[in-house]
Amino acid sequence: MEFSDINKKHSGDIETNSYENTKTTNATLESAESSKPQQTGQGEGLYEQLRLEGKVNDRKSLRCEEIPKRIKYIIYITFALLIVLYMIVIALIVFVAVPKEKEQGEPHCSKYDFEEKVLEKMVRVEFQMERIKSEVEDSVKTVGNTKNVIDAASKLTDQKLKLLDDNLDKIKSLQNELSDTLNEKKQEFWNKAEKKFATLQNQLLEKIDGKLQEIGEVKDEVITPTFAFKARLDTSTTVATGKTMIFPHVLFNVGDAYNSKNGVFTAPVNGTYMFTFACCVPSSKSFVAGIMVDGIKYTVTHIYGISGTDCNTADTTAVLTAGQRVWLEVLSGSSSSVTLNQGIYRWNTFAGTIIHK
Repeated sequence: MEFSDINKKHSGDIETNSYENTKTTNATLESAESSKPQQTGQGEGLYEQLRLEGKVNDRKSLRCEEIPKRIKYIIYITFALLIVLYMIVIALIVFVAVPKEKEQGEPHCSKYDFEEKVLEKMVRVEFQMERIKSEVEDSVKTVGNTKNVIDAASKLTDQKLKLLDDNLDKIKSLQNELSDTLNEKKQEFWNKAEKKFATLQNQLLEKIDGKLQEIGEVKDEVITPTFAFKARLDTSTTVATGKTMIFPHVLFNVGDAYNSKNGVFTAPVNGTYMFTFACCVPSSKSFVAGIMVDGIKYTVTHIYGISGTDCNTADTTAVLTAGQRVWLEVLSGSSSSVTLNQGIYRWNTFAGTIIHK
């Protein structure tokens, strides 16, 4: 038999005795209230009953002899302490209750009146001790239940924290993967963008070069360069049929296309040109002159003097290609040579210019 079982059994015996004592005490108190003349007899009966119950308790205490000595010593010490406690309680009750009764002048109905009151106080003390014990046990159970609840909550919290840690690890892993993927996509995007930008840049540069070339071509077609000349005679000169008229004094020669030594203009570029000349002859003299392009007549005029010295002019327009030659030639004249009069107020000139390319 274990020590806890023995204590439980002993506690049960004490509770049984307390319950029986309580019943007896209640019955005694009720009898005392109902009829005071019978208090003496009832007190004696109660005393006898308590004595008998004490004997029963003595018989029950004999059972403890079967318990090992060590356990019996503990039980005896416990009983001794309880008895001392009861004696202290009884002494307190005596010191408190007896003087009050004397002061109040309450008569003693019997010689057992004091024992009844002591017994009543003891029963009440037992009830209070049982109640305290019960409350302590309930508190212990409550604390135990609370501990179990706290342990369960702590376990659940640990599980949730572990799950949260796992989820945080997963989130960090996903974040790292997402960051790596984002960096890869970003790098891939920038590589493609750079390639496309380079391609577009090259295409744009090619288009710009093409447009610039087209603009240059259009410019060359639209913008007409300056090629122009004008020359005259220095003094009066005699001309003969079939000869080229040479004008040695050059007033301007932009582009250097006119040769003042042989009187020939060479077209530098393809285009439309305009040529003009003026000749002054004395009275009764005349000749025919024409503007020649590579030996082909482009214009012919009859120059003659009526009264004094007269000046005549002629012009032509010619579409030339680069390298073609233009000059002024005497086509026919009088039986004798004709002299071109050159003076301050009479200029013999030959001029030309490009008007469209």
